[in-house]
Amino acid sequence: MNFYEFIEAIARVAEKVSIIVPKGPYGNNVPDIEARRLMDLHDKLDGVITYLYFRLGETIKKDF
Repeated sequence: MNFYEFIEAIARVAEKVSIIVPKGPYGNNVPDIEARRLMDLHDKLDGVITYLYFRLGETIKKDF
């Protein structure tokens, strides 16, 4: 897998799960499923990367 395929895979996951980070134009209000589907891809990528960061951070803290 090269870098471009990796980025495409992450983008496909972000598009599918549409994780919402409670910030930005929505504030603390979580939009419904239809609003999540219509969001920009960069907002979805931000949510996935933030989620991975916190999940991996918890795992690394447990190990060390």
